[in-house]
Amino acid sequence: MSKLLRAGIRRHLHSMVFWICLLVSLGLGVLNGFRFQEYGSLDEERVIAGFLIFTVLISISIGKEFHEGGIRNKVIVGYSRAKVFFSEWLLATLSTFLCFVLITIPVVLMNLKHIECFTATNATKIIVGMLLVNVSVSVISCTICMIFSHRVVAPIICILLILCTFVLSNSISGRLEAPKHEFYYEYNQETGEMDEFISKDINPRYIDEPLRTALDIFTNAVPEGQIKEYMDILYEANGYSEYDYDNERWIPYNLTDEQIGVLNAHPYYSLGTIFIFSFVGLFVFKKKNLN
Repeated sequence: MSKLLRAGIRRHLHSMVFWICLLVSLGLGVLNGFRFQEYGSLDEERVIAGFLIFTVLISISIGKEFHEGGIRNKVIVGYSRAKVFFSEWLLATLSTFLCFVLITIPVVLMNLKHIECFTATNATKIIVGMLLVNVSVSVISCTICMIFSHRVVAPIICILLILCTFVLSNSISGRLEAPKHEFYYEYNQETGEMDEFISKDINPRYIDEPLRTALDIFTNAVPEGQIKEYMDILYEANGYSEYDYDNERWIPYNLTDEQIGVLNAHPYYSLGTIFIFSFVGLFVFKKKNLN
């Protein structure tokens, strides 16, 4: 395994795509830093852009390795398929970690005042949670590339999956936020004001059980669904925290129990996604014809 990793690291270090992706990640981090300064949060689209950077890096690297016969040769010389798979898995994770660090450092350094809106514990939970979200995306991309070895088809599948899941999770989240009963208003001639009533009919946009629970689990499990929750917490904490003028610092915002629950639960969803795709990827790769 160590020889496979060393060879893979050398392959990345001699790859122009690798250095371009790192440079683009740093540039995205600086842009995100300015965005955070202005709005106290980030657009979900900017986070998705980070996903696309290391997804392209992973898919090109693995696709080239398949195309040049590197994967097949490793198996022929005696390396087990499990070692080959997890060597690429680790390389994908390390590449993602580097991209994540290069994106995150400028945001943190340029927004130290905004970070004061969180306690050290909550800030750590957000950073670790976001890291695991990025790793889960890299594992999904690695699995797809190890299954669909075509150097053109695999990147397209990875990119489309990220974009489609982003749109789908946002659509589902919007439906889940729809109230069960809607309010309507009627003009009261006696008071001259609008009286508020709640409808007895169920809102047609409301999703009831058991589908509601299934969709909620889906949006929590997919990385794109978790991003929305993290961005909402960042925006609310920076938007509603109070400033201590005597000590010239922000007072850490008290997150709600629901928000703390999100920070505590989402890492487990990410770990579950990582485990499932790793297991499925290894199982399929073992059965894959490498001729």
